[in-house]
Amino acid sequence: MIAARFASAAVAVAAVATLAACGSDDAPKDTSTPASQVPAAGPAAVKVGEPFQISNRKGPTGTVTLVQTEVNPVCSTRYGTVSPPSGTNVALLFELQTTANPPTKYISDAWFQELTPDGYTKKLTMANDLCIADRERMTNDPLPNSKYRGWVLVDVSNPSSSLLMSDIWDGRTPPETHRVPITG
Repeated sequence: MIAARFASAAVAVAAVATLAACGSDDAPKDTSTPASQVPAAGPAAVKVGEPFQISNRKGPTGTVTLVQTEVNPVCSTRYGTVSPPSGTNVALLFELQTTANPPTKYISDAWFQELTPDGYTKKLTMANDLCIADRERMTNDPLPNSKYRGWVLVDVSNPSSSLLMSDIWDGRTPPETHRVPITG
């Protein structure tokens, strides 16, 4: 009788252990997506003179270098009167080397938002492009495997802010974002 109870208990323990192993959800699951689909967790820091890669949902689109920033650039009046900025004009000179998969649209002020020193993200006021009308502008239609150099003008509320740069045509949520310094 004791042997029968012991055998029944052993069978019950074995059955529970087997069922627990079958129903276990401890196995790791691969939930990753391809690297080209996952932008960085936070804005990648950009430094003047150091190239950085931009990409969209299709993969790398180009290598960009911030060549120079000018706070309160001297505005050209060659093409008309320039209205004053709402805040502070900042001119940014970029170089772009595209890949076989270039950005859908050119780099413009639409690619930027302001990150204030207090940590708030703000939309930019549209800058008056006449201010830098006598400077080389970034191309309108970037071609594959091509090199470009051009200026972009933004109007920020605080020159101590930084800029958040992302391709508005990226196609990912959230898009790949880079943190661009205004000064220093």
